[in-house]
Amino acid sequence: GGPGGDASAGPPPDPHGHSSDPPRGPRLFCLEYEGDDGQVTAVIVHQGDSAEEVTRRVCAQSPLEPPLRKALCQRVQDELSKRRGTG
Repeated sequence: GGPGGDASAGPPPDPHGHSSDPPRGPRLFCLEYEGDDGQVTAVIVHQGDSAEEVTRRVCAQSPLEPPLRKALCQRVQDELSKRRGTG
């Protein structure tokens, strides 16, 4: 246990329902991650997003262990390259 040593400085994330997001690329796909507790976290992946960025967004909603983060990041990377490679 213990408090998470999160190195990211800055204001806490806005509660969802916030509409003034910075403009991003077109929406590519929705990533759904199901945690061990059965909780599903869905994040929208936009064109130009990096796998790390998407992983960070998932972790903001449901914090993951480093090995899980790595696996998720890999999965996002695969999805992104799949979509980038074709058409």
